[in-house]
Amino acid sequence: MEPAISVSVPARPEFVYLLRNVVASVAGRLELPFEVIQDMRLAVHEASADLLSAGPAATTLSLRMIRESDNLTVLVWTDADVAEWPRAVGRDQLTWRILSSLTDEAEIVRLDGAPGIRLQKGLPVRG
Repeated sequence: MEPAISVSVPARPEFVYLLRNVVASVAGRLELPFEVIQDMRLAVHEASADLLSAGPAATTLSLRMIRESDNLTVLVWTDADVAEWPRAVGRDQLTWRILSSLTDEAEIVRLDGAPGIRLQKGLPVRG
């Protein structure tokens, strides 16, 4: 895998499936277990939905995947101008609980001032 793979789509719900498919394709090429691929696909879906609801004026939804030696990091963000990020309800909402259960680490971040979510999943050791 390249050091990082990035893709951007229009910030509309009907394009989230493209980000899910990119994650599945890249994770499949890394020969990750099916469960890991499914977890990351669902986590990207949840993160995207949360970001789109937080910044409905966004025009772009972006994803970056970075494979490190022992984990896969996925960043999802929009170009929305959201003053309150993270939102007050943040980690108490259902989306956050889902993200926490699907990944090893989920973090609310700002990327160049824009709202984002960082997802991390440990990679199994190959034997």
